Amino acid sequence: MRTVQRTAALLLTLAGLTPVASIAPAASASAVLSADAASNSIRVTATIPVGDGPFGAAVNPQTGKIYVANRFSNTVSVIDGHANQVTATIPAGTGPYGIAVSRWKNIIYAANSFDGTVSVINGRASQVTTTIPVGRFPLYGVAVNPRTKTVYVASAGTGMVPVISQRTNKVIATIPLAAPFWVAVNPRTDTVYVTGGFGNPGQPFALSVINGRTNKVVATVRLPKQPAEVAVNPRTNTAYAVYASNKVAVISGQTNKIVATVPVGRSPFTGIAVNPHTSTIYVANLFDNTVSVLLACNKPPAAPRSAACQRG
Repeated sequence: MRTVQRTAALLLTLAGLTPVASIAPAASASAVLSADAASNSIRVTATIPVGDGPFGAAVNPQTGKIYVANRFSNTVSVIDGHANQVTATIPAGTGPYGIAVSRWKNIIYAANSFDGTVSVINGRASQVTTTIPVGRFPLYGVAVNPRTKTVYVASAGTGMVPVISQRTNKVIATIPLAAPFWVAVNPRTDTVYVTGGFGNPGQPFALSVINGRTNKVVATVRLPKQPAEVAVNPRTNTAYAVYASNKVAVISGQTNKIVATVPVGRSPFTGIAVNPHTSTIYVANLFDNTVSVLLACNKPPAAPRSAACQRG
């Protein structure tokens, strides 16, 4: 068990975001983090062995299960969040990477990067029930809109975002985009955010904003360098996109414009997640072996402001 070392960034407030900690979990391990909101202390409480090459992870808060996509062993590990133990190992497609959980019927979707499919997993039985073709290289992005019962997959090799109906497990639409990689959904506004592009002519580094009702791109937010993962806080209608300058771009869901940029660790390409209840953002820094913890001070009116925000 290890307590997070505070950094000098604790007192730095930047455009409503305050870096409050940097976490360094054990190398080559799936670490479980525990946070104390009162003291802002975060510590590693468990290290759980999983499969080979754990790339993606998703949580079902209703069942307390965590699902880890093991890219090199072609499996999905199921972890009991109460016992911090692997309870099942599910064979998936080839190279599972991105993974998402739907609370509706307890279904998990794993994007298989090497065979161009999505494995649909029954969470109760811990079994694959069907496999959906989605095009070449669905590397990273898969996201669920729980309100519309749709799943979005970033298929980088085909330049498309296939839209899957949860009711039929079939692709019902495809949205053309230049090299889509990561995807996130705001279910409150039925808006889909997709990062992609290689910076070539006609393929700018960008975050595409898609209307989930029409499956049309309604805005393109240009980013200065290659973007990576994207996450959304539905309560504040804010999107967060990491990009190659070791920064996080903060995008307003109302204006579809960048309202702030926040520096984090080196190569923040492997993961970003938001806790909408605390307005805390977690960024995985690949080359630092750390996780940056950012506190969004522009919380909803009903949410209490932390001491760190009050100092800012």
